[in-house]
Amino acid sequence: MSPKLPVMKPDELIKLLEREGFQIISQKGSHLKMKSETGETVIIPVHSGKNIKPGLLLSILNRVGFDVSELRR
Repeated sequence: MSPKLPVMKPDELIKLLEREGFQIISQKGSHLKMKSETGETVIIPVHSGKNIKPGLLLSILNRVGFDVSELRR
C-alpha cells in the first residue's frame, strides 16, 4: 500500500509548479491558469481556506510530469 499524498493548499501547489518552470498566465475568478515553457497548461482552483483534494492534486502532478513519490516522503 502506497503512502497517502500530503494535504496541499493552492498556494503551495503554485509555488511547486513555479519551481518546475510554470508561470502564471491569468486568473478568472477562483481559477488560476499556469503554463510551462513546453506549452503544458494547467488550471489550479484557488478557493480561500480550502485544500486541493488528493485526486485533483494527483491528476495535476501526473499531467505536468512531476514525480509524485517525492511528495510522499
